Amino acid sequence: VCRFVKDASKFYASLAQTLVKHCITLDVFAGCADQTGMLEMRPLYDLTGGHVVLTESFTTPVFVGSFQKLLSAVADTGDSDKYPLRIGSAASVEVQTSPDFSIAGAIGPCSPMPKTAHNVSEARVGKGGTNVWRLCGPDSETALTILLEPPVAQQAVPITQANQARHVQLRCAYVSTTGQRVLRVTTLRYQVVDAANEQYLAGGFDQECAAVVLAKLAVLRADQGVNVKEVCV
Repeated sequence: VCRFVKDASKFYASLAQTLVKHCITLDVFAGCADQTGMLEMRPLYDLTGGHVVLTESFTTPVFVGSFQKLLSAVADTGDSDKYPLRIGSAASVEVQTSPDFSIAGAIGPCSPMPKTAHNVSEARVGKGGTNVWRLCGPDSETALTILLEPPVAQQAVPITQANQARHVQLRCAYVSTTGQRVLRVTTLRYQVVDAANEQYLAGGFDQECAAVVLAKLAVLRADQGVNVKEVCV
């Protein structure tokens, strides 16, 4: 049985790369709780950002309601003809940073693109080794966690009065359901202070965001077979 699982997983992993190449999202709606192959098919919906619904039959409220919600029209604008679905396609997220910061990776329903830049860290966390990720079918609730690596002490740019800010820019491009190409650019500015200034750091610390990121790292480590306790060290 283990041999068949390994061969099937290898096949679906190769198929997932083909889907990502052509920006195809695969959603799995299964009405059977036995022998569905969800474990082997995991790369298909993990890399393409697809939805997964597994129920005992096709008539359960969970199955029917999930399928209807996936294809629901946009209610915010009231114009279902112009904006029929809350999804996009052929999306990409590119991250640019200040010179002394590097990108360790991303966690979420995305696939790393084969592109290297000066701000890519050698240490990989999640889907790393790049600063561009593809999202085949993002929607309004899609969330990615981008992990940045701060500079080491001997390579850090000295903090002066004229150099107290670092910047991170996110460039998100996608195709709407109307065929329009959309580009959204968000530039974030961070104030840099000395680590000894604990009071200033505490004032700008987002506890809820840190808890979510730590939970994602714990799940990632557990999935990789690493002791979850090491995440908190």
